[in-house]
Amino acid sequence: MQQIQIPNEIIDHAMAMAGVGQTLNDIYAQLRKEKPMTKPVKDVMIKILTGEAVETPKDEPLKVRSSTKNYMERRADILGILDNNHLKASEICLAMGIDASQCRRLLSAMHVDGLLNYVEHHLKYRVWYIKGQPEPQFTDYGIYKKLRAEAKELGLVTYLGKPCEKCGGTEIYTGANKCKPCLTAYRKTYLKDY
Repeated sequence: MQQIQIPNEIIDHAMAMAGVGQTLNDIYAQLRKEKPMTKPVKDVMIKILTGEAVETPKDEPLKVRSSTKNYMERRADILGILDNNHLKASEICLAMGIDASQCRRLLSAMHVDGLLNYVEHHLKYRVWYIKGQPEPQFTDYGIYKKLRAEAKELGLVTYLGKPCEKCGGTEIYTGANKCKPCLTAYRKTYLKDY
């Protein structure tokens, strides 16, 4: 018998749409065969597996369980966190206070839904952003090593390299690989007597 993996969010949404009045723990216990499966849960699962539409019963209003509401709130939270930001999944998880696997499932679902997009960083992690916002740009730091090597070969005292984190200057001493403006300021401040 072939096993099919269905994301928890799909099961949760389908059960809410069908108006199944059971807690998620009870539903998942039935799916794990720890409890006997009730007819409403079985009917919804058959519809999910066969691809049929799960509809709200005509005589009952839609019941929204707290977990479904939390799922939608979490999606809204992610959109709020990523508004004009580009973040790694681990940073989003920390900001939301949820575990990494749950956060990654949410991000993947939002990517499939067309809300989010990501860019693979050369250090093998994804940077997430809201679709329609500008794509994050990464600096290739390997080029600065090449520039320094060329400057050493040519015997240059300074070269134009990676912008300094403190002052933003790009003039770097070739030998020490230190920012020239910062080193000059340091010498003026601390080495006055020399």
